[in-house]
This record gives sequence, structure tokens and C-alpha cells, in this order.
Amino acid sequence: MRRAEAPTRIRPDILQFPGAQGSPVLAAGSHGIWVLASSTGDGRLGSITSLAPGRSSRDAVRFGFLLNDADQGMGSLWVIADSGACVIYSCGMGGDSPPPTPEFPRENSLTRWVGGVPILRGAVPVTSPAYLDAAFGRVWVDHWADSGSAELLAYDPASDQMAKVLSHRGDPGPLVAADGAVWELAFVPRPVGLGWTLFRVDPSSGSVRSFALPFHREGDPLSLATDGHRLYVASFFTGSVIAIAADGQRIGSKWHLPGRIVDIAADRQSIWAIDNNDVYRLDSTDGAITWKRRVAGPSMYRIYRFGHQTWISTVRGVFKL
Repeated sequence: MRRAEAPTRIRPDILQFPGAQGSPVLAAGSHGIWVLASSTGDGRLGSITSLAPGRSSRDAVRFGFLLNDADQGMGSLWVIADSGACVIYSCGMGGDSPPPTPEFPRENSLTRWVGGVPILRGAVPVTSPAYLDAAFGRVWVDHWADSGSAELLAYDPASDQMAKVLSHRGDPGPLVAADGAVWELAFVPRPVGLGWTLFRVDPSSGSVRSFALPFHREGDPLSLATDGHRLYVASFFTGSVIAIAADGQRIGSKWHLPGRIVDIAADRQSIWAIDNNDVYRLDSTDGAITWKRRVAGPSMYRIYRFGHQTWISTVRGVFKL
């Protein structure tokens, strides 16, 4: 392992988003990199901003409190916005209920953007959407359904139809597209499920397979990444990473990092991981740590690998490593 380099210091003003609260979400594609900045205090202050010079956009009707996820596909930027009910209220767990009428027109919805302009004017209603992935000609969204279960939905923009492809009694989790399938990572409580589970959805047939993972602690935030073929799952509490082949079989043993893993990303050669203040690069063949850097500044939240660039989201904004 190489000796750790001197800490990278983040200027407090680097790529900040005034009025936004919480950590921004990034999406990249052929139209560049876009940053979604939520506002948990005032939904009018959320924004979508392009990192390309001279391109930015603010939706005149605003979004809602939380811009949970975004992806680029089919020539568009796809955005899901949540009312924030599970943050502000108790999500039906004995507390107050969300107001019956949304405060912002794009709450609990999927919206399509082209060139920084929302073109899906009515938006597609989705109850408390959590994650999305645009792949195989559809937009895949998982959400907390009214029934109290989690559902994975597939939206077909050509027909403007939404179909349910998966339902389970756990929470919605991260989504990735890998090796011709859509994968969801979720914790499904016993005795209904098997603890932490990977669900594999065939986009052609709609068939679903599930694979139990060697993580069993409920409440352990797990991260999911892919290089397009393999999948990588990381555990916050144990600091471990496992590699999984497209057939759902684990490859090798668990790999361990010194800290608690907040998020991971992957490319063809490496796995990238962050804890609160360190960035790691691991060899994807054996999990060996090949590079490490301490980041001085606000705690890191998400890590993204776009081509040869590494971007990191913090509570103050985003920066390129």
C-alpha cells in the first residue's frame, strides 16, 4: 500500500448551493454532470444545477423538500422528489401525518428534464420515492408504497405507463444496472425475507431472483456499486466490502477497511470508498488498498466515479477529487 498523501483541504465555498440543506446528489451522462441540492427546511430553495459553464436551472414551480436521486438516460435527466414526510413526520409510526395536499407541485414524483428544462409537466406521481436508475429504455424507481411495503416500479416513457415489478416488506434500497439486469439492495425483515438481500430483475421478462447477503444487522447502512459487470456491497458498521458476480454468487472473501464505509463507487479497475474523512481506492481483484487520502473539511456523504473523475458530496456542497 502506498503511503497516505497530505490531506486534501476543501475550501468552505467550493461548489456550494445557497439555501440548500443536506448533501447534494450528482448524476452524469452525455449531457454532463448535474447536481441536485435539496432543501429540508424550505422546498422553494432546492435547485438543479449543471456543472457545465453557463448552464443551470431552477424549476419555477419547485420540487419538494428532498431531491432523493437522479440519473441520465434516454437523452434526459430523470429526477425524483420526495415530500420529506419520512424526515419531517413519522411515516405512520405514531406521529403526525403529512398534509393531505402537497405543498409543492413536484412532491412525490418522477420528473423528466431535457436541456435543464422539466418537460414532463404533470410529473409521474410516486409515493415517497427513494432511488432511481434509467436503463433498458425505462426508469426504475423504488419507493415506500401506501401498503407499508416497498415496491420497485418501471416507468416506460414511450407509453407513459408505470408497472410494478417487485414488492417486499423491507425498505427501498439503492439501484444499479449491471450485466443486463436491474439490481436492488434491500433489508427484508425476518421471517418474511433473508435479511440483507439483492433482488435481480430481468428487464425483458420481469422475472425476479433474490440472493441473500452475509450481512444481517438491521439498520446497517449498506452501499451498492457496480462496474457494469460485478456488483460491490459495503457495510457501514463492519467496514467490509464483498464482490458479487452477475449470477449472484459471491467472489472471494470479505475485504475490510479501517473505517466505517459511508459510500462506494466502482470502475473497471478499482473500488472507491469513503468514510467520514478518508478516501480509499481498492484493487477490484483482491480488495487491497492501493491509495488513501485524508480529506480535511466537512464529512463526506456520497462518492461518484464518472469516467476518470471522482466526485464527492458533502453537507456543504460537492468537490472533484
